[in-house]
Amino acid sequence: MEQIYSNQTNFLHALESPQVDIKAVAQTFLEFEDLFRLYPRYFRNTPKANAAVKELSFLIKEKQERINDKLDLSAYLLTPIQRLGKYKLFLENIIKQLQKDDRPIGLVQLSLDMVKKYMSKGNDAVALASILFSPLHTKDYGSFIAREKFTVLKPKKAEMMVFLFEGVVVFTVEDPKNLEQFVYQKSIRTHDLRIATFDNDNTIQLTDFTKTKRRNSSKHTYILDTKSPKVKEAWKLQIEDILWKQMKKIKENTLKAYQKSDETPVPVRKNPRKREQRAKSTGSSVFYVDYTTHH
Repeated sequence: MEQIYSNQTNFLHALESPQVDIKAVAQTFLEFEDLFRLYPRYFRNTPKANAAVKELSFLIKEKQERINDKLDLSAYLLTPIQRLGKYKLFLENIIKQLQKDDRPIGLVQLSLDMVKKYMSKGNDAVALASILFSPLHTKDYGSFIAREKFTVLKPKKAEMMVFLFEGVVVFTVEDPKNLEQFVYQKSIRTHDLRIATFDNDNTIQLTDFTKTKRRNSSKHTYILDTKSPKVKEAWKLQIEDILWKQMKKIKENTLKAYQKSDETPVPVRKNPRKREQRAKSTGSSVFYVDYTTHH
């Protein structure tokens, strides 16, 4: 927090310079990237800070009354988070005006992209910090997309907070001691995910495809009651977007590998072996299609 305050003070002085124009404002944002790099860590620690404030609320309120401060500590802790949103809006408004005047937006767009990048990293950090006892590695998650409270109808009925990341769907339950934190229950990696929706209800079915090959599929299929067509459609589109991007990436990698192998000359062995060893590694794909034919 001290680092943010120190860098923020210098950033403000730079912006208040009388010689500053739009180009200089954008350049100042880019030059102070180290300031914005501090925000994700601040985001990550915010739930812990809020819990501490709640626990010490009596002492904090007493101090607040003594110094006659109308704002409580929680409001001050929220200020850095709100500030990023205001920077984003500020830069977006500049871009709109530049486009209206038919002027170049390149430098301002770079500044906006930088702010949005660290906002996204901050949201990722908050989401990860709110999930307790997760066995997953940080790399498994990818970017945070959304979270929603659903009634999970199957395999066992329960109220769950479901987190959607680029790399995994995480099922959690609320921590009774802290409603801002959630206890890990299950997860499905999006590489192993199959989604199904139906027109006559508001449910989404998420299946761990790799586990259904070996075990009872009903144990690894989660039926989520979204309670509204709007939420159902939003989650359906977001999940499908993740899967399509994964499939596109796999196709691109496959094409590159094919082109590389096509360019590489195949060495001719003088004494070829009668039996070639089979490769130990196996391929993986995003979309799983059942090619079983019914006779």
